[in-house]
Amino acid sequence: MAGEGKNYEDLIGEILSPKCQANHYAKKPRSPIGLTPWGTTHYIDWEIWDTTNLNRRALLSCKYQDSGGTAEEKIPYEVIKLARAIELDPRFKIAWLVIGGDGWTRGLRTYYFTRLQNDIPSMIDRVHLLSTDDLISHDLVIPD
Repeated sequence: MAGEGKNYEDLIGEILSPKCQANHYAKKPRSPIGLTPWGTTHYIDWEIWDTTNLNRRALLSCKYQDSGGTAEEKIPYEVIKLARAIELDPRFKIAWLVIGGDGWTRGLRTYYFTRLQNDIPSMIDRVHLLSTDDLISHDLVIPD
């Protein structure tokens, strides 16, 4: 399972490369971005920054699940960590949480994409959930 998650992170990196190049962004995998709520180092799957303004940064986290498991249960906590990172470091302007694989419980996945922000309002305008297909078609823009 861990290998599949790493493979997914690598795939996301490949998707990000042309998007970063087109926008004068750089990216770094497994970047330390601060502390988790319990005080350990918070590593993000991909840190992205505007090479013309280092104070414009974005976070991208990947969650992959191809069969039943716990990845889907980690989504709310990941959203909380991302929203908190943005709150604590003003350089981080936006975060994307990319969800891939076919093993997600349909009702839970639907809830995450449609109603999670009702239960975690700190994610509104900060943390955006995307499918892999959304990321492929999504124009990455780090807001001012």
